[in-house]
Amino acid sequence: MTIQENLQEIRQSLQKFDNPPTLIAVSKTKPNEAVQEAYDAGQRIFGENYVQELCDKVPALPRDIEWHFIGHLQSNKSNMIAKLANDNYKIVVQTLDSAKLADKLNSQLKVKLDVMVEVHTSTESSKSGCSPSEVLALVDHIKSLPNLNFIGLMTIGDPNDPRSCFKQMKDLQEQTKGSLSMGMSGDYKEAVEFGTNFVRIGTAIFGHREYKK
Repeated sequence: MTIQENLQEIRQSLQKFDNPPTLIAVSKTKPNEAVQEAYDAGQRIFGENYVQELCDKVPALPRDIEWHFIGHLQSNKSNMIAKLANDNYKIVVQTLDSAKLADKLNSQLKVKLDVMVEVHTSTESSKSGCSPSEVLALVDHIKSLPNLNFIGLMTIGDPNDPRSCFKQMKDLQEQTKGSLSMGMSGDYKEAVEFGTNFVRIGTAIFGHREYKK
């Protein structure tokens, strides 16, 4: 199936839900041609995991794309994200996980940047994000910073038990009043049942990722 056909199939599956979420097409490690093909099929929101790859793609692709950074953001690369935002590209950072990183990003920005807090709900120690007990304090801190605009919470569900992760996020959402970004190719239907506002789907659109050797 082509990228266009995959997108059409996923959109149809999302439309079956009462409150269909916004689809983020995760294009990490995919060439610009694949992103352009999805764009030509009507997709306007894309997700990237690596800062350098994001910086390479953004200027080379249509200006009206909204780019969501969904990978771990190292503080020494926050200036690269800030530069894209300052150059008036549409950027959203979904993976803020500390007050220190929020402060650094805020100081580098000249415009207001939409951000989400990444929450560690999985039992996998390799996953990043702040602990659920730290979320409310971090959200309050972000709301006090002039160049950051808090829009919600993000998580990567536990592959063995995504539902408990998504329920925890739903409870946190009720306290923070933002959007939810959760659900990927393997568990997005469960995430939609828990009211997610964004789903992040890569493999089901673009096929298996190609990692550079």
